[in-house]
Amino acid sequence: MVEEWQPNESERDWETPLFLVAGGVFAERDGKILILKRAGGEMKGGWDVPGGIVERGETPQLGAMRELEEEAGLRPSGPVRLVGVTAMPLYGQEAVRIMYSASCDEGEVVISDEHEGVR
Repeated sequence: MVEEWQPNESERDWETPLFLVAGGVFAERDGKILILKRAGGEMKGGWDVPGGIVERGETPQLGAMRELEEEAGLRPSGPVRLVGVTAMPLYGQEAVRIMYSASCDEGEVVISDEHEGVR
């Protein structure tokens, strides 16, 4: 008989993640990818695709889609595809960033106050 694994008290601390999980979206339209310029914080002045930290209870894909809508006012108009997973430092922690691509053929880009530019 195989003994079933049971976490000890220190392993029960699910509130302290080993790493952050972030999602990002390559929002495609007319053969171009949307990028946004950060207005503040750790990545101020940097250009990147819409994305951010996945919230508790979200899947990485849902978190990435939420960030796309919050940061750029867009929703995918077609399938959402997983395109890659990268590691990156983020807010002083290690993060795993799960990247998706999606056509966003409809709607105007409306950036959030987290950003100061769009290309």
